[in-house]
Amino acid sequence: VYYMYAEANLCIEDWYMARYTMRNFSKTFPTSDRAEEAEYQAALCSYRLSPAVSLDQSDTRTAMDELQLFLDRHPQSDKRDTCNSMIAALRTKLETKAWNGAKLYYTTGKFQSASKALAQFIGEWPVSVYAEEAQFLILKSQFLYAEQSTERRQAERYADAIESYFTFAARFPLSEWLRDAEQFYRKSRQGLERVSQD
Repeated sequence: VYYMYAEANLCIEDWYMARYTMRNFSKTFPTSDRAEEAEYQAALCSYRLSPAVSLDQSDTRTAMDELQLFLDRHPQSDKRDTCNSMIAALRTKLETKAWNGAKLYYTTGKFQSASKALAQFIGEWPVSVYAEEAQFLILKSQFLYAEQSTERRQAERYADAIESYFTFAARFPLSEWLRDAEQFYRKSRQGLERVSQD
């Protein structure tokens, strides 16, 4: 009867209540034939509660944890592939959220913060689909930051841009942005030489 009540919450798409009742069922009746299904449904409710990328992602992390816990408890489950694909989708959502936040500094012209935020993004998501663009924007941000700096600060900032170029070129030798990166490298070298002569 309690399981039917939990299912009713699923049917009316009350994900919070459905998650609560499914969790409660699996804890109260751990030996039931439906305990595994109840755990899965609770994790699925958490997945459905994951908000849009632009919002706080606490529920997304909770959903990932619950899906992983289900997989750890039931490694032979026939729902394994579905859970793994849901975890991958949630991870992509977190990656996109992090990328949007890091790129926002560049978009708003805060180039010093942009280079740091983008470097942190690459540190957290080294194999991201956005890694190439992030590495390029680090170089571009450092160059633009050097251009905006006072003369006494320009030398070290041009040097940072040059170093970022080498990192970018080594990591992405076939990049569509390589030609633009080379231009920033040349301009940074020229800027460094100009500042060094003064």
